[in-house]
This record gives sequence, structure tokens and C-alpha cells, in this order.
Amino acid sequence: MFDIHHNFIVKSNPQKVFDAFCTASGLDSWWTHRSAGQPVLGNIYTFYFGPEHDWRAKVIHVVPGHELTWKLVAAMDDWMPTTVGFKLTPVENDTSVAFFHKGWQQANEHFGITTFCWGQLLPGLKKYVEEGTVIPFERRN
Repeated sequence: MFDIHHNFIVKSNPQKVFDAFCTASGLDSWWTHRSAGQPVLGNIYTFYFGPEHDWRAKVIHVVPGHELTWKLVAAMDDWMPTTVGFKLTPVENDTSVAFFHKGWQQANEHFGITTFCWGQLLPGLKKYVEEGTVIPFERRN
């Protein structure tokens, strides 16, 4: 198995970062075009990026305000059955984010593309939480 990890600091409290990962308004500000779901064990999230990328993921682990893991249940083949999630740790007045996308079957071309894409998208989450900046969906790489 192959895993993607990104670790970074957000200048905000863990709850605000958690909300950016787990609410539709948060997700739609930095990742998805349209999303739905609640951070409740067993809940199914919808991650919509366009007609060819209308994905679903099940919450398989949650510690409210601190941790969440989704297992992809409907997505492109390479993402099946990967898990995506994060762990948040308070660090003084900031939040340390340990983001992961685990369980890739191969370190193939799409794995490399996805690693790069997360590296481009996660700074958008940081800007959204710290500054309120929403990057239009069409401008996200």
C-alpha cells in the first residue's frame, strides 16, 4: 500500500480547521464544487467536482473537532478503496494538521498527480481558515 501525507500549521483553532474539512461550506471553499455530509460515524458524504466526478465517502472514524477519516465508496478506480482524513493538534494558538490519503494500491501516475494536487489544494484550506479567502472552483488546480 502507498500513502500520501501532508503536515502543516494553520493559524487558527482546531474547531475552525475541523469545520473547513467537514462542513459543506468549508469543503466547497477549497476542495469540492459542491458537497454534503455530516461528521458523524457511518454518514455518507457527497463530493461533487462535476458530472464525471460525483464521489461518495463514508465516515469511518471521527473525534469531533479533532479527527476524521473517510473511506471512498464511489470514486475513480485508483481512489477505491482509499481513505482520506486528518488529525488536528493544538499548538499554542495554532493548529497542526496531519493530513493523509492512505491505501493506494499502486504508486502509479495517478498517485503522483493526486499527491501534487493535495499539495496545491491544502494551502487553499489554510487561506480559507486564516483569511476567509475562497478560491473559485474553476481556479483550483
